[in-house]
Amino acid sequence: MQRGVWLKVALSLFVIYHLLAVLILPNPHSIVGRRMAPYLTPYANFFQLNTTWRFFAPDPTPNVFYEYEVIRRDWLDNEWDESEDWEDFAKPIRWPPDDYKGFFTENYNRLVYHSRFVTLTEQRTGQFLVPFLCRRHPEAGGISVQSVTEKVPSIDRAHLDRGSFEDLTRSFHSQALRFDCPEEAKP
Repeated sequence: MQRGVWLKVALSLFVIYHLLAVLILPNPHSIVGRRMAPYLTPYANFFQLNTTWRFFAPDPTPNVFYEYEVIRRDWLDNEWDESEDWEDFAKPIRWPPDDYKGFFTENYNRLVYHSRFVTLTEQRTGQFLVPFLCRRHPEAGGISVQSVTEKVPSIDRAHLDRGSFEDLTRSFHSQALRFDCPEEAKP
C-alpha cells in the first residue's frame, strides 16, 4: 500500500477514536461507558474532554463552596482591643472568591472542584486548605471553615415556581470546623 493510504487509514482511525471518546465518556455510568473507559479515559483526561453531562442535566450537581472566618492571632493571645468593631473581623469570606471567575469560568470551576476534593475529610481540610488560607491571611492564628452547598432547583421545579434563580436556590451550611494555623504557614 502507498504511504498516502496508510495516512488516511491512520487519520480515520484517530477520528473514530476521538468521536468515541467524545460521545461515550460524557455518560460514564452506561454499560458502554464502563466497558470503554479504560481505553478512552487517558486520552480524554489528557485533552480535558472528560466532562460528564451531570452539569447540564435536569438535576445538576449542587454548587459547593466554602466560607471561612479568620481567627486573628491577637484574639488567641487575649489581646483583643474592645474598641475594635467585631463586625469588621467576623464576616465570612468565600472561597473560592467570586472575583476569581473573570470572563472565562473554566479555571474557577476547576478551583471549586479542587477545593471540594481537598476538603472531602476533616483531615484533608486541615492538611491542605487551612495552611493555604493561613498564608493568605498573615494575621491569622486560626481558621474556621464550613462548606456551603447550594442546591440548584430542577427545571421542573423552576418552571412550576416561576421564581428567580436566586430565590429558588437553597443553601445548606455544614458545621464549622476550627483549625489552628500550622507553624510553617505563619509569617
